[in-house]
Amino acid sequence: MNKFKGLNLLAFMLSFCCILMLTGCQDKNEIESLAFVVALGVDMDESDNFAVSLQIIRRGTTMEKNQNPQTLVYASNGKTINEAINNISEQLSKEIKFSNEKCIIIGEKLAEYGIQSVIDFSLRENDIRPVVPILVTRGKAVDILKVRTKENSVPGYEIGDMVKIQRDLGLAAVATNLDFEKNKNVEESVNSCSVISKKDTTNNESENDLVISGSAVFKNYKLVGYMKEKETRGMNWLKGKIKYGNISIQFQDEDKVNLSILSYRSNLEASIVSNEVYIDVNVREKSNINEIDEKILGNLDFNSNPHILDYLSKKQDEFIYNEIMSAVNMSKNTFSADIFGFGDLLYKEHPKEWNKVKENWNENFKDAHINVNVSSQINQTGILSKSIDY
Repeated sequence: MNKFKGLNLLAFMLSFCCILMLTGCQDKNEIESLAFVVALGVDMDESDNFAVSLQIIRRGTTMEKNQNPQTLVYASNGKTINEAINNISEQLSKEIKFSNEKCIIIGEKLAEYGIQSVIDFSLRENDIRPVVPILVTRGKAVDILKVRTKENSVPGYEIGDMVKIQRDLGLAAVATNLDFEKNKNVEESVNSCSVISKKDTTNNESENDLVISGSAVFKNYKLVGYMKEKETRGMNWLKGKIKYGNISIQFQDEDKVNLSILSYRSNLEASIVSNEVYIDVNVREKSNINEIDEKILGNLDFNSNPHILDYLSKKQDEFIYNEIMSAVNMSKNTFSADIFGFGDLLYKEHPKEWNKVKENWNENFKDAHINVNVSSQINQTGILSKSIDY
């Protein structure tokens, strides 16, 4: 009896090992039949069709930074995004998978025409996560995907990392595919996203690099203009989306004192009185001194003259206020677009009053009274209370 039990156990173990081996082979074959996308680019061609480009990981790629380029870019056109992607799938004889995708890049021509089809596709495609960053380039998306970056052999991954850094610095507007679908409380939805471009090579630097800076503004899925870093950070000051960064303020004449942002918070309060919209913005910020212009080294003694810190704090207040107001003025006068989401704030806090002004909100927004109050504090001057006197 024990002999039969031993034979049965042996047979079971052999069968189990065979199943594992077969499963492993099947998984390997399945992977080889897939093409993994790390970045999706969408342009509009001369016939107003979609020109789709896919940055795809080569087989056997590892994530070592100094490797040779480990991606290939494939492109095709189609009347729909799906048609173009299917064409690429036929070229490769592989199934396209978007589970590793890190970004969606849109060319300027398509952005001006409208990106609703791109957003719709990205939210319906099962593999694409609803938190993929959307970026706009002033040229063609395919040209961005072809750039070979220095820091990472998989450019799509590096773009994803760059987006996170610029988001925390507040120097770019970061929006995902899902963000473009969230603002539904007004007739004209407004969104802003990052702008990506090739690095300026006027100083003979490598062409193989990318820059993410500033923001692109959309109304009803159509690009209406751009904001530079100053206006973009002004918007992010107000929206509470800055984690760290530097502020350079003027001390005397052209001399500069550089401050490092330690913490900050913004508080927004909205009200509607006699159909007039009032927005109160209160910003509280703390920083420390991380560098002083050599021209004024030796002239700053914080112990003997503590009022210097008060003076610098006021200068910092002015700096932050000016950045915020530059964004407010551009949103009102250039775009006629509520890029800050004040409409959502009114909808949540005063739904009844909101119904009175929500029609043509972006036009009504131009007449909104926006009061900005900034109060900053310099906590640390470093281990030196007095600058080194050379």
